[in-house]
Amino acid sequence: ARGRMALDGPAMREDAIFRLASMTKPLTAIAAMMLIEEGRLKLDEPVNRLAPELADRKVLRTLASPLDDVVPARRAITVEDVLTFRLGWGVRFEPDLPIQAAVADIPGFGMPDPTSPLTPDAFMQRLKGLPLMAQPGERWLYSVGSNILGVLVARAAGRPLDIVFQERILGPLGMGDTGFWIAPEKVARTVTGYVADKGEYALFDAPDGRYTKPPAFPAGDSGLVSTAGDFAKFARFLQSGQTAAGKRLIQPATLEAMRTNR
Repeated sequence: ARGRMALDGPAMREDAIFRLASMTKPLTAIAAMMLIEEGRLKLDEPVNRLAPELADRKVLRTLASPLDDVVPARRAITVEDVLTFRLGWGVRFEPDLPIQAAVADIPGFGMPDPTSPLTPDAFMQRLKGLPLMAQPGERWLYSVGSNILGVLVARAAGRPLDIVFQERILGPLGMGDTGFWIAPEKVARTVTGYVADKGEYALFDAPDGRYTKPPAFPAGDSGLVSTAGDFAKFARFLQSGQTAAGKRLIQPATLEAMRTNR
């Protein structure tokens, strides 16, 4: 361990808890690939079966178009589009775009926010009323796909995403400090989070801040907290698909497909 728990804080602990942010994404993808192995999801199927909110999509004529200047989607969004961030929605750092104003408070279109009041179903309802930013399959756009994927995983499994993670990944791999919130007895192990602000570090979240209670929306793109030791267990798992004891959780061919550059 190196550094400090905060800019003016105590020395970093080996069991320090960090906000994973986008390092959440590969866990969501692994959960999806496990369900694909079982036939509960299929890469080439339209998402409409599990996410009817995303059927019959409209697409902005241009990114700068008003929200009613749309054309029909040329095809349905597939599960593979969601996994590879080619579904037609994502982060844009252009606040003046009409679509950006419409998505600003929706998880996945900006900074991680575990205080969002949206439930998974409410999140999908918000998306239902919005046009896509690009035709399905035609453009890579970052982040929000993992949140939609998390909803698909939960609906396919018939269980909330946090429970799916615990039963299929975190529990089997012994990742006891990983989850969507920080229990009171672990707050003292949590690092302070910062963001860059005009060349300085501004406070993003204190140890006793926004991650200390279960979120309404377990964000598959950015919601987890974890330790370096826990994430090392997950990284080792990505090499083999097995637990440390040798129990296989995912087949080699499935893991190789996930690791292949898309």
